[in-house]
Amino acid sequence: MTQPVPALPDQPPAAPATFDIKSKHDKFTAHFAWPEATATVFAGVGHNRKRLWSIPVWSPVAYLGETGPTLAIGHPGSNLLPPDSTQDTIVVSFYRDGKKLRDVRLGEVIAREALHEINGRLSWGVHYGFDDRGRYLIETQDGRTVALDPAGK
Repeated sequence: MTQPVPALPDQPPAAPATFDIKSKHDKFTAHFAWPEATATVFAGVGHNRKRLWSIPVWSPVAYLGETGPTLAIGHPGSNLLPPDSTQDTIVVSFYRDGKKLRDVRLGEVIAREALHEINGRLSWGVHYGFDDRGRYLIETQDGRTVALDPAGK
């Protein structure tokens, strides 16, 4: 697993851009197109890839799991949320076969009351992506590691 670099409280969110990501073992690729605001998932990498599905979504925070494949889309602020965030703020959404599996809300991983405002934003946790068992890992601001099942089982 690559080590993500959390955004700093005084750092602006990433500007929209076109980019690709690969799954951990290079079985799948996702292409994020801007300004179209679409994500397309492919089997394989490079020129020999085959289009599987596409959805209308864009975020600079995205991970691709080997199972399914499953696409995780994180809150565009990454580890920093707006100060008006609530327990219901979506921090990550999971997709498979072009359909949303589920949304994970802030209150499912850490209590809103446990967060501190720094420079007008809330630091809540860090996305680490998928492990080899297909779980999505988040490290909360209070140091706990939360393993999420994308299907919610």
